[in-house]
Amino acid sequence: SMLSMGSLHDNKIKTIMPGTFDTTTAMESINLQKNILTSLPVNVFDNLVNLSSVLLSYNDLDSLPDGLFRNNKKVKMFELSVNGKKNPLYGLPISSAKKMKLPLSAFPETLEEIRMLWVPLSGVPEDFLKGCKGLVNITMQRSMISSLPENLFQEAPNIKLIDFSANDLSSLPPKLFRNLGKMEKIRVLGNKLTNLDGGLFVDLKKLKVVHLHENEFESLPRQLFSTTKNLEELDLSKNKINFNENSIERF
Repeated sequence: SMLSMGSLHDNKIKTIMPGTFDTTTAMESINLQKNILTSLPVNVFDNLVNLSSVLLSYNDLDSLPDGLFRNNKKVKMFELSVNGKKNPLYGLPISSAKKMKLPLSAFPETLEEIRMLWVPLSGVPEDFLKGCKGLVNITMQRSMISSLPENLFQEAPNIKLIDFSANDLSSLPPKLFRNLGKMEKIRVLGNKLTNLDGGLFVDLKKLKVVHLHENEFESLPRQLFSTTKNLEELDLSKNKINFNENSIERF
């Protein structure tokens, strides 16, 4: 089939049968937004070598299959917004939100950006970004994330922007950002952070922007910014930091 774009949005699709897209090898984009999908078949996109975008927002996904896009070398961006019929975005109680399970090793090394907004998650697995050599940006906001695995970014050495704003993080693993020498911007505003490890940013020589406002910091370690010589913007507003004479010389 020479179909290059498949649009199935705004339907009541609950299930996609295995093999649905197996012969549509020319397909470049698939729009499955605004359905009631709870899952996708394993290997559903494996034959689509030209696939560059899949739109999955506004569904009711319990999970996504492991290795979902690993064969789709033209997929540069993965975006998913507002998952679950009982999403807090609609003013529903957070306790009733469906928490989606993230896939392992889901992406090709050519993927550049991951963008997830209002997708409550059961957690972020250590192998979520396995093989993501080309990843530059990851944004996961309002996803009810309460912790991150220390090795999450270790196969994504080219990452420049990380945004975990408006989640439930109370701490960050001390070695979360090790070896990420290209990192430029970190946003973890609107969480529940109380303290950071003094060596958290030690490898981030190119770090320019840090947004940590609206957290619960009372203090920060003295050496936190000692190696980030290119820092241009730091937001620590709406915390509980007591700035005194000792803290001024840190910067």
